[in-house]
Amino acid sequence: GTDGQLQRLSTLRGISIEGLQLVQQRGILIFGNLWGFEVYGAKDQTGCLIEVRRLDGLAFPAWRNIASHKSHAMKGSHKKWPLGILEAQGCECVALAEGLPDFLALHQYVVQENAQERVGPVGMLSSASLIAPEALEHFRGRHVRIYPHIDKAGINAAGKWQKQLQDAGARKVDFFNFSAFPSSGGSVKDLCEFNRLTLAGSDLIERSILP
Repeated sequence: GTDGQLQRLSTLRGISIEGLQLVQQRGILIFGNLWGFEVYGAKDQTGCLIEVRRLDGLAFPAWRNIASHKSHAMKGSHKKWPLGILEAQGCECVALAEGLPDFLALHQYVVQENAQERVGPVGMLSSASLIAPEALEHFRGRHVRIYPHIDKAGINAAGKWQKQLQDAGARKVDFFNFSAFPSSGGSVKDLCEFNRLTLAGSDLIERSILP
């Protein structure tokens, strides 16, 4: 991405430029055009999953038998693949977020806590998917912290992922509890909302959220 694209994405998602630069350095952040719309998205070295969203923050319009949707997984993508897990090799800990925006936001905290060598950000881009069996071996012996969306689907998915990871030999699997933090809507529901609070100057920015 260009400096201008990074700045627009930073403004759109409330993620620091430094965090987005780390995603780009890992070879995961992509920009392009789809159906005439400028998009940003993510892919890793496996090519198992490529997902994009519009850079203007709007949804893709309905087309033929496809309803309007915020994110678009390219044909042949496998939502069960944990994005970035191979790029996280060599890190003793894994931070596992749900959804593309939360996955990108994790990188801000890795930079903020100077944890680039210790914590590898990984994303499951759908709460409806289990972690691919062939990926589970990459979590063995590692401390995994999950950042679930605080809704029924997110909590259920996190529980299923925890069992998979424990059965696969992860050293420790725990959760970051967003619901413990207040927001104007009641309590924080996901990492992106938590991130917006920290960028707004909340004292939450002093808290370490990584494993």
